[in-house]
Amino acid sequence: MYIYVYALYNSCNRLVLPTDAQIKELEPTFRNLKCINLRNCGYNDWAKVIQTAKLWPQIEVLALQENPLTELAEINSNEVFKSLRELDLHRTKIMDFDQVCKLGNIKTLKTLNLMENGIEEIKLPDCEPNAKLQIFVALEQLNLLYNPIWNEAETFNELDKLPSLKRLNKTPHLKSDFDEMFSKAVGMITNLEMLNKIDVTAEARRDASYDIWKRYAMEWLQAADKPELLQDFYKKHRSYAAIIQKYGSPAEFVVRPNIKQSNLIKIRVLNQQTGEIWEKRVPRMITVQTLQGLVAKHFQTIMNANGSLPQLTYIDAKYPELMVPMDNSAKTLDFYSVQDGDTVIVK
Repeated sequence: MYIYVYALYNSCNRLVLPTDAQIKELEPTFRNLKCINLRNCGYNDWAKVIQTAKLWPQIEVLALQENPLTELAEINSNEVFKSLRELDLHRTKIMDFDQVCKLGNIKTLKTLNLMENGIEEIKLPDCEPNAKLQIFVALEQLNLLYNPIWNEAETFNELDKLPSLKRLNKTPHLKSDFDEMFSKAVGMITNLEMLNKIDVTAEARRDASYDIWKRYAMEWLQAADKPELLQDFYKKHRSYAAIIQKYGSPAEFVVRPNIKQSNLIKIRVLNQQTGEIWEKRVPRMITVQTLQGLVAKHFQTIMNANGSLPQLTYIDAKYPELMVPMDNSAKTLDFYSVQDGDTVIVK
């Protein structure tokens, strides 16, 4: 008769490496083991982890945090980790993301914790800008908190290659802040649903995509007529092609360096309920919230029943089919690229 073990917490113990004969003898006892915590058990060789893992053929959750591992190796899923869903490698010494990529053939892995590992750069294998990699095919959640990753834009562009990534944890760069990091991540990782436990709403994705559209417009314009440069551009900015499909070419929105802009622009404000048009000169740097207040004061009859400010939508004069909800009240008209002669619809 075997005593079956389903969960085992063995932190801070030094384990004797089992021989093949011992594995054969003991494996039935651990056959139903689903969760094991081996925090700070002195593992410094991935081969020893794999040898020990033969004891747990059905393991789903494996915690190896605080073990001094520096190198990993590809997994033979016929032998180990056939059902592994969660892997915790935080506070190990795996600083090279190339080592992490060796785990990419674990097809069941959904959650990977790499927190506090000293990782400075995220680099994944190459693939076409409109394609996803066939590694980490089930990975939905990745924790990169407290790693000194130096280039956020490149990191998010690389992570967009992962086919199933939905939830990400990451500390902002020292020269960045959370809002800036959030905008980059949402605009560049097409399937992202949550960043640092903050849900990605449709409005947040729209704002982030629009920000990316503007941010790289000049670079896109310089490459647009040169196929090789354009291909390189899309490799560096994987989400940009889809954003262009949504918002159109940014060519007309690129501010030429030799063109001096006035601080004031004349906009047409259309009351959607009455059809009345109000033409108004406003500063480019006026916030949406301030404009909402001016609009509410001018069109007193369209204040919402609950007293909230009216909703605004921007329509470009040259591209009337491009309608952008101005749903971030803290942003300026300049952020939304509102130009002289453009229309703002009031709902």
